[in-house]
Amino acid sequence: LVDVLYEERFTQSKGATIVGRVDDITNTYPEPRIKSFGSFKDESQFSEIVDNYSLTQYASFYLEEPEENLFPGTQYELVKWIAKQINTTKENSLCIATHSPYILSSFNNLIQAADNPKVAESIVGESTAIPFEDINVYAVDKGMAKDIKDYDLRLISQTELDTASDTISLDFSKLLEP
Repeated sequence: LVDVLYEERFTQSKGATIVGRVDDITNTYPEPRIKSFGSFKDESQFSEIVDNYSLTQYASFYLEEPEENLFPGTQYELVKWIAKQINTTKENSLCIATHSPYILSSFNNLIQAADNPKVAESIVGESTAIPFEDINVYAVDKGMAKDIKDYDLRLISQTELDTASDTISLDFSKLLEP
C-alpha cells in the first residue's frame, strides 16, 4: 500500500526541494528505504495518508459481565489492564455491563488515581488512571437508568456499589439476635 501510494502520487519531483523519508524497518525490507518528495508539503501529505490508513485511530470496547468466573482480585487486575488499553488514545471508549461491586470499586481506585498521579503509578500501575469527568455510571432501578456518580466525593457512589452485601449483612445481624 505504501509503495503503491508513493509510486502513483509522489514520485514526480516538482522542484528543487527533496525530502527523505525513512520507512520502518521490516522483515520484508531489512534496510531503511528513502523516499524523495518534491516538497515538505508532499512528504507531510504522504505521511498523513499513510498514518490514516495504517495506525489505529480509536477503538470502542463493549463488555458484558467481565466478572463472570473471575475472583475479585482478578477482576481488579482486569479493570487495570482494560484502563491501560483504553488510555492509549483519548478517543477510545469502553462500555461495561456489570453486577460486580469489585469491578465498580476497581474503577473507583482508578478515578482516585487520576487525582493523585504521583502516588498512583506505584499503587495501581502506569497509565491506568481515569479522570472522574471521563466516566458515566448508571444503575437500572425499576426500569429507569439513574446516575450513580457521587459528585461531591468524585467517585462512584459507595451506597450503590454493593447494596446486596448490606442486605445480607443486616439479615445476618438479625439472625444473631436472641
